[in-house]
Amino acid sequence: MKSISLIIPSRTNLKYLKWAYTSIRKNLGYIHEICMADDFSDDGTWEWMKEIAEKAWLENWNKQWK
Repeated sequence: MKSISLIIPSRTNLKYLKWAYTSIRKNLGYIHEICMADDFSDDGTWEWMKEIAEKAWLENWNKQWK
């Protein structure tokens, strides 16, 4: 199966970034990667992106060792 890469730029749009991320994760049936870019947002976007990255890393690490 082919993989898909999605690139989502954002600047002070945390509400919509969360919505887009959740929608992609729930509805996309392909192997995919989501790349998000933050342009100095002041609404907590960067902190949320770091949190999501840590969760994704742990999820993938756990899959490898089970």
